[in-house]
Amino acid sequence: MSQFKSLSDYLPTLNKQITAVEFLLCNHRKANAMLETALLSHDFLEQPKPIVYDFLCALSDIMKQSDNLTERLLDSLLQIAELLAKPPKKQTPGSDDAIH
Repeated sequence: MSQFKSLSDYLPTLNKQITAVEFLLCNHRKANAMLETALLSHDFLEQPKPIVYDFLCALSDIMKQSDNLTERLLDSLLQIAELLAKPPKKQTPGSDDAIH
């Protein structure tokens, strides 16, 4: 039988999802602020190449972190959706899941 038997069993998973989405939001805000700074700076592309390169590497790292976390979140949510889509197993007398 599924590890999720009641709505309260989903709470730890939901809390992890909330924490992960907050992290993603933070990463998106960082990336957006970095891009805004670069776009609004009239001399950004005139900076020495190593500075521009480091900036773009940092932005790339933020995006990779977000991509990896998004994939894990999606996998987790798909597993939950699959569990919810399965019809509940009928309990038979004498089975481990039977209420005594």
